[in-house]
Amino acid sequence: MGVCMKRGFTLVEVMIVIMIIGILLGIGVPGFVKARTEARQKVVIANLDRIEAAMKQCVMEHGEAPPNCTVCSSDHIAYNYLNGYPQGPTNDNEYEFDCGYGPLYNGRSKAEWAADPTGL
Repeated sequence: MGVCMKRGFTLVEVMIVIMIIGILLGIGVPGFVKARTEARQKVVIANLDRIEAAMKQCVMEHGEAPPNCTVCSSDHIAYNYLNGYPQGPTNDNEYEFDCGYGPLYNGRSKAEWAADPTGL
């Protein structure tokens, strides 16, 4: 009588591998989501810094501060000081150039984004 050996994995072995993969995903995914949110937050803050510096440069060149300075419009600043409108972390253009309050992204200032990155 010949012994017939079957090749392959048992159900228990497959279940253990699936369980190990699930544990690794459970450990890795939250860290990845947090890192992605922090990266988006840093993009917003860096773009707001660039816009703020461009707004200050425009005011210095024209010698007037807002609201008297009508030259420092968002289009003027974007195309003469920034080489176009900066893109947000989701490839949108939600930046506001408000010379009276400073630059905003989705209606929130740099300090608000630094304190609470929800909404990215």
